[in-house]
Amino acid sequence: MNRQIIFITETIQNQMTQPVKELIGFGASLIPDHEYQSLLIVPGQDVAELAKQISSETGIHTLAIEHEDFKFPNPHLLGKILPTVIQKSMPSYICMNHNVRNCHLAATLAIRINAACITGVESFEIQNGYPVFTRMMFNGKLAAKTACKTEPIILTVIPGALSDSLIPNRKNGKGTIHVMKTDDLRSGYHPQKVYETIAKDNRLEEADVIVSAGMGIEKEENMELIRKTASIFTNAAIAGSRIVCDHGWLPYGCQVGETGKQVTPKLYVACGISGTIQHTAGMKKSNCIVAINKDPNAPIFSIADYGVVEDLKTFLPILIAKHDEQKN
Repeated sequence: MNRQIIFITETIQNQMTQPVKELIGFGASLIPDHEYQSLLIVPGQDVAELAKQISSETGIHTLAIEHEDFKFPNPHLLGKILPTVIQKSMPSYICMNHNVRNCHLAATLAIRINAACITGVESFEIQNGYPVFTRMMFNGKLAAKTACKTEPIILTVIPGALSDSLIPNRKNGKGTIHVMKTDDLRSGYHPQKVYETIAKDNRLEEADVIVSAGMGIEKEENMELIRKTASIFTNAAIAGSRIVCDHGWLPYGCQVGETGKQVTPKLYVACGISGTIQHTAGMKKSNCIVAINKDPNAPIFSIADYGVVEDLKTFLPILIAKHDEQKN
């Protein structure tokens, strides 16, 4: 088995959907002596220049896989192409960022190349010579530790769950770039378009302040408190945990967390959010975190800069009223 790691990225309209350096840093830490070969796979419609740029910045060997149906993420087609690519080297690890599409891809590859598969990886430690991976289950109530004694191992890694990692020097030498044209392959699945599901004035990535709702909000009618609180600030946006979006109280474009967006605002106000790793993975790098929760033992307080132990339905109206008094 070659000491090799393959990284698989995702693009939308030939642009990266998530930073790749953290993923590469995670992979590098799997083999502490860094004596390994690595390959970064960049699928897209026309991504040769993007792959060249990434290879130049990281020094990693890069393979651009181009197909007309890769304009948008297409795990179905990628699952057809990658087994042949992977089986040429049979790496020790195959790493990709964790999201619904990549879980689909990981499961497909695991079956087709007979590999182990662990999704939603947050961290790992070495025990008896083997990496033991940690992932959360049942909405963060349980932590599962999994070790695989066979390779290859396919991993989906939660973005933001790990601190930014420097890419170590390896003996790969200068990164090379190869382009693989696959337009002659029939996809059978043709993504048409990506739709904006949030208003242009509520772009989380551009907001200085984000006011976010969890299930402590209790019902959709109380979302108005979140909106009014956000209106106190300039350049503010509203967001929510996954379960809030699952209930349809906010569109999924407003979801923060491992399967949502990763944000780094100047101020993040967590309202009625318990603080599971699935959510905090998407916001813990905020400059300042204020947590409002009636449960003094809520995990969110462990990463908050300021905490308010109170029911948000009691506290937020007081905050809004005080702001209005000073404004008038």
